[in-house]
Amino acid sequence: MTYEKPYARTRDVLDFVKRALDGEKIDHTYETFEVPRLQDLASRRRSPADPARRAAPGMLRLAGREADGAILNWLGADDVAKCRGEVGADKMIGGATLRHSNARRRHRAMIGRRMISSYLTVNAYAEFHRWLGRG
Repeated sequence: MTYEKPYARTRDVLDFVKRALDGEKIDHTYETFEVPRLQDLASRRRSPADPARRAAPGMLRLAGREADGAILNWLGADDVAKCRGEVGADKMIGGATLRHSNARRRHRAMIGRRMISSYLTVNAYAEFHRWLGRG
C-alpha cells in the first residue's frame, strides 16, 4: 500500500474505526479506501482511553476534534505546549519513552539514532518535526 494523502487517510480511518467500534454496520466508500458490508466488528464501544495516534499539525487538530487526544513520539518537553495548542487544552496528550538501561552509553546512542532516523524517513513525521522547529 502506498502512503499517499496521509491527512485524508487518517481522517477516513478514524471515522471508520469510530463507527465500527460503535457497532455500526458499514458499507461506505471513503476518499482513500472502501469498506463494503462490514458488520459487528466489535461489541465494545470506544472508550475515552482510546485516543487517536496522529502526529502532523492538521492531524493534531483532527485528533482534538474527533477523538480524545493524541499519542506522540520523539517529542521534547518544550514541544508539548505547541502540540497542546493544536489538540486542545481539554484533550489528552500521551507519549512513549524508550529506555535501554542495560546497554552501554555508546550502544544506546546508536540504537536511538537508528530508531529516530527510521522514523524520520516517513515524510509526514519529518514534516511534523520541521513544524516543531527542527531542520
